[in-house]
Amino acid sequence: MSTHNSRSDRRVTSVMQQVTPYMALGTQLAVTVLLLGAVGWYIDNQLNTAPWWLIGGLCVGSGIGFTQFLRSVQRLLEADKRRKQGKENGWARRDPS
Repeated sequence: MSTHNSRSDRRVTSVMQQVTPYMALGTQLAVTVLLLGAVGWYIDNQLNTAPWWLIGGLCVGSGIGFTQFLRSVQRLLEADKRRKQGKENGWARRDPS
């Protein structure tokens, strides 16, 4: 029975290692948008210009966040493709990124 549990644990660990980078994508996007929105809100409060800096911060944050999101997804998909090609060729290679 311990062999079955060991294999199951390794399988779960492997799945978690593969899924974790994708789980971070949403957080990365949200933090970028909220951070630049907060900067815009702060500037609006200091200059009494509400809501223009907030809107600008949210727009810039969305643009930067979405661009980073797409780049990260592309990088992850390329790493998955290389990993799958390695398995098809009979060797497993871990991606250092």
